[in-house]
Amino acid sequence: MAHIRYGRFAALSAAGLLVAGAGAVVTAQTGLNISAGELVASAQVRGLSAGHTSIQAGHGILDAAEDPVAMVIMEDVRMSYVCARMKSVNVPFLGTVTMTAVLPEGADIYADKLTIDSALLSGPMALDEMIIGAGAAEPTPRSGSAAVGLSSGSLTAGHLDVELSGLHATRLTSSTIELRAERGEAGC
Repeated sequence: MAHIRYGRFAALSAAGLLVAGAGAVVTAQTGLNISAGELVASAQVRGLSAGHTSIQAGHGILDAAEDPVAMVIMEDVRMSYVCARMKSVNVPFLGTVTMTAVLPEGADIYADKLTIDSALLSGPMALDEMIIGAGAAEPTPRSGSAAVGLSSGSLTAGHLDVELSGLHATRLTSSTIELRAERGEAGC
């Protein structure tokens, strides 16, 4: 009897994780904020192109307000592929569970404006009309009045590895998304 109850609980917990993930995706259509005091997700991004871009130091949002981050603010953003592996969590009776979101090739991924709070962003990129210095980036409440940073007319990158500590999109759309909840540590 007890095993049946635990089985039901496990199934309901997994379903709840999937529904929560789907709710976050639906919310992303009009605005999405994700942040925590530590790493939220590791992501792989391919085929990134953006219009005006600024990169500046600041602090995180929500519970990460005391953590330093690189704020990458991009407009008119297109990506050909995104895979984000959320931080693993311990779920009662299931153990470690990892959520993964994949926006596959051909998903037509677009954001009007996308802000990434990153502890680490690495990979080859091209920045056109780049300016570095005080006043190069528009100040934000999280960067202070100096706004020392980098500004460019456009950014392109074939492949980036990103450690996300926060994400905000004013409007993010994708024709396809695949959400998976898996036991143990999962990857992209």
